[in-house]
Amino acid sequence: MNLIRLIFLFPLSIIYGQITDFRNWLFDQGILSETKFDIPIISVGNLAVGGTGKTPFVEFLIETYLIRGKKIAIVSRGYKRKSNGVTIASDESTPSTIGDEATMIYQKFKGKVVMIVSKNRVTGVSEVLKIHPETDLIILDDAFQHRYLTRDLNILLTTYQNPFYNNDVMPLGNLREKRVCASRADLILITKCSAEADSPKQMEIRQKTASYSDAPVFFSTIEYMQCQNCEGSELPQNSPVLLVTGIANSTPLKDFIKVGYNLKEHLNFGDHHNYQQRDVRKILNTMKIIEAKFIITTEKDWVKLRLFDQLRPFLYQQKIRCTIKNSDNLMGVLDEKIDGKLTFKHVQ
Repeated sequence: MNLIRLIFLFPLSIIYGQITDFRNWLFDQGILSETKFDIPIISVGNLAVGGTGKTPFVEFLIETYLIRGKKIAIVSRGYKRKSNGVTIASDESTPSTIGDEATMIYQKFKGKVVMIVSKNRVTGVSEVLKIHPETDLIILDDAFQHRYLTRDLNILLTTYQNPFYNNDVMPLGNLREKRVCASRADLILITKCSAEADSPKQMEIRQKTASYSDAPVFFSTIEYMQCQNCEGSELPQNSPVLLVTGIANSTPLKDFIKVGYNLKEHLNFGDHHNYQQRDVRKILNTMKIIEAKFIITTEKDWVKLRLFDQLRPFLYQQKIRCTIKNSDNLMGVLDEKIDGKLTFKHVQ
């Protein structure tokens, strides 16, 4: 890191860390209180800003508990939505009203789960129990720092490439709070592991993580699945494509696309990018210049780009899913913390 930048950012990082320390101290001392609900709650979150693979893991949890016959509600902040207050996802919902990730989850599990977005998670959970008292389990998306709500299982995600213990508090790094705050986790998941990740490396990660938390550590990978268009047709291999992304880290996806398709170019927008007509014109012009026949994008970008009629004939989404190593052991932790409470019904 540039010395001048380090000198400038280090004191700001110290100040930011002290502010989050004070906030956590207020909760630890009971000065700021937590609200507890009579329903099992799982929180999925991270210490770092963006890009840790929360949504694929939330989908893993949804699929796991749907198989077990549980009625599930997801409460999300609805990041970068333009609406306010509590919003219940419906067929009329768009990324503008509930956020891109919430839209993606709703469309994938429509009719199977309840999706509510609310910046105030306590209000969101209250709304779930008011409208859907039959709910068995609530999953909080991106809520590790939202301490106003008591949860039964606090899951912390961190990436294999940039684990939290190698990072610093903002703005020197991209941690929302200090590394020691990992001690609040009941389970730590190392995400986006490479296929060649070996046991010695995993042992090293476990040892370094143990310096901050005694929570069990698990590892997961991102599995790339079929690439489909609006009608569900798969994109033929070696097709000339333009890759369009608006995510925190597009490098793994780009590397994967290079293997299966003729990648002509990559347009890389900012994370959670709000696509406009000028972006559509740029995409179409780029396609023409590079002679690409199709557009590949992420599931998160898909829910926004598919709203533009000009792009739909060329648009394909690269589907992914989270695969857990030693998933039986992870489910054992979930069973211990959660399943024993799933028979409990909320009493109004």
